[in-house]
Amino acid sequence: MYEIMRCPEGRHADDEASAFDAPDGIRLRMRENRSRLTEHGRETFTVLILLFMAMAILPALQGRWLVPLFALSTMAALVLALEWHQRNPPPEEWLELSDGRFVWRGRSRAAIDLPSYWLRFELERRGPTDCRLVFHHRMQRFEVGHCLNLDERREIAPILTRALAASNHMR
Repeated sequence: MYEIMRCPEGRHADDEASAFDAPDGIRLRMRENRSRLTEHGRETFTVLILLFMAMAILPALQGRWLVPLFALSTMAALVLALEWHQRNPPPEEWLELSDGRFVWRGRSRAAIDLPSYWLRFELERRGPTDCRLVFHHRMQRFEVGHCLNLDERREIAPILTRALAASNHMR
């Protein structure tokens, strides 16, 4: 999911034209689209855990104790993974192109702040199911939009192209 944070007055942020005509540039917030597990989903997982444990009782009665131990550890790992996934915030990136500057902040990396004059944007398509948003600055290469899905990357590519052109033109 992406959100255009800055746009000209009187225009809607979803309008493609507003993304690159902004006098202050553009600021994008990109975040992984993640849904929460509902109460109904939790109940479903609880029923599945109980069914797997019930199926493991018969081998346990026959003396095969590894089957219920394996079933219990598998279900515990599933529950822990779901809880960890829910508690961690979704990955997020910020990209700003304004006043001749390129600023990118990822969750796991330090901020990158470069002049946009030497910057070049490229949409790399390695196949029908893979496209990457890449900025090149001299000998460096910065891939952005890690947390976006394929359709969102395709939607945002022309917006970034025009925003970079507008940022270089404002200088």
